[in-house]
Amino acid sequence: SEQTFARKAEELLLALDIEIACSKEDILEMYLNVVYYGGGFYGVQAASDGYFGKSPAALDLPEASMLAGVPNAPSEVSPFVNFIAAKKRQAIVLDTMQAQGMIDARTAEDAKMQALILRPRH
Repeated sequence: SEQTFARKAEELLLALDIEIACSKEDILEMYLNVVYYGGGFYGVQAASDGYFGKSPAALDLPEASMLAGVPNAPSEVSPFVNFIAAKKRQAIVLDTMQAQGMIDARTAEDAKMQALILRPRH
């Protein structure tokens, strides 16, 4: 419909304005600060604290890779809702990191095998 097209055009212009005004790192930071991570947590700070009781800077690779997979489908892969699905998403994140040369195979496998301790829900 015309309304949908107009809205999409407006969103495109806004996205272009943001890209011109901000670096990719700034855009990523803005996204990470507002994206939904399941469990009622919006933003990486709230998710990191809510799931692990830590700041994002204090997360280790297994914890960070689990969080990185959650925004893809937060209602399905929140560690509080479906820990097995969250571990599967974590493995995808780690495999992608390995494929892109960010980590080696041993580091990826070690991270997949490390036990994760979730903060108790209140």
